[in-house]
Amino acid sequence: MTKETTEKEHNQKIGKVIKGLRLSSNPIVTQTKLANSTGVTFQQIQKYEKGTNGCNTYKLMLISKYFNVSINYIFDVAYGIKAIEDRFVKIAEINLKKQPIIIEKDAESDTKEKN
Repeated sequence: MTKETTEKEHNQKIGKVIKGLRLSSNPIVTQTKLANSTGVTFQQIQKYEKGTNGCNTYKLMLISKYFNVSINYIFDVAYGIKAIEDRFVKIAEINLKKQPIIIEKDAESDTKEKN
């Protein structure tokens, strides 16, 4: 019997794809830049990427248009139907080596990753 995906697992899968698309862009797209283009805050993009919040279909459509991919592509990658293209992975690896990841502490002393 196949295990059904929970809402939290679904949000995490979609979030990983969004983060992968963002980091594989050349140059890397910041959370702030993606947020500005989709009409949300960078904190909301962080929550999408972590799977804390789900991304509604309208916002997912805006994100897919921003990266010039289809919503189907995002779902196919999230659910392992299609592997993310090797070129995206290689670009992301190169970009991550070039740009340091900035870690900040918020008021509650939790660390946040910003890209």
